[in-house]
Amino acid sequence: MSETPPATITIDGVTLSLMIERKRVKNINARLRGTTLAVSAPLHTPQATLDQVIPDLARRLEQQPGDALSAALIEQIYDSALLLEGLHPNPASMVERIQKLMEAAARGGA
Repeated sequence: MSETPPATITIDGVTLSLMIERKRVKNINARLRGTTLAVSAPLHTPQATLDQVIPDLARRLEQQPGDALSAALIEQIYDSALLLEGLHPNPASMVERIQKLMEAAARGGA
């Protein structure tokens, strides 16, 4: 398990403290607690993936705290990265989640 030193991220004019912890987890998880964005990520998640995902997650969590769609998006981004690297153990497991995300997109992201 490794933790990065606290940093800050500014999303839509709001500055948040950012804590990233890499540990033995399956997916990237994010929680917004007050003005702190806590992110846990699997040990081998590329930094580029986190750099891409974190601003979008922060924005979504700020706008819609507790949104189940955010969790599905985080999980899908991570699973897609595994798939692209040839490391996903069961790509068929993504089908139901992708279907839910497509349905949400068709409803306008709600």
